Amino acid sequence: MLLQTAAENESLRAVVSEGAGVRSIGDFLEIDSAGKWLVAPLILTSTVSTAIFANHMPPPQLSDLVTRVHVPVFFIHAADAQGGEELSEQYYLPANEPKQLWKTDGGHVRGITAEPEEYERRVVNFLDEALLG
Repeated sequence: MLLQTAAENESLRAVVSEGAGVRSIGDFLEIDSAGKWLVAPLILTSTVSTAIFANHMPPPQLSDLVTRVHVPVFFIHAADAQGGEELSEQYYLPANEPKQLWKTDGGHVRGITAEPEEYERRVVNFLDEALLG
């Protein structure tokens, strides 16, 4: 959500994005794994159901949005990823500078639980650099 907000709004000064992954069929198609096809029916059904029942089209692909973010971004994702979280590495590549990437231990958005001191150190350092110079 913060990546999309930063792409569409100039009021943010920095973004810490942890666990960014699949939000729609477009993001899903970017996963580089043959195993993704096992869950393809679920992703397709979810995308179509949201469009029909909630009257909302899928959100923009994160790979497109990150190029429109013009504030410092820190991408954090779990080594034991789920839900396409490993896409954070692909979102990092086209993102504008300054940017950082960190692969944590633990599962989805559990970096702070798996490595609390390292997590705090990295996030605080990133925000200090981004916001205080």
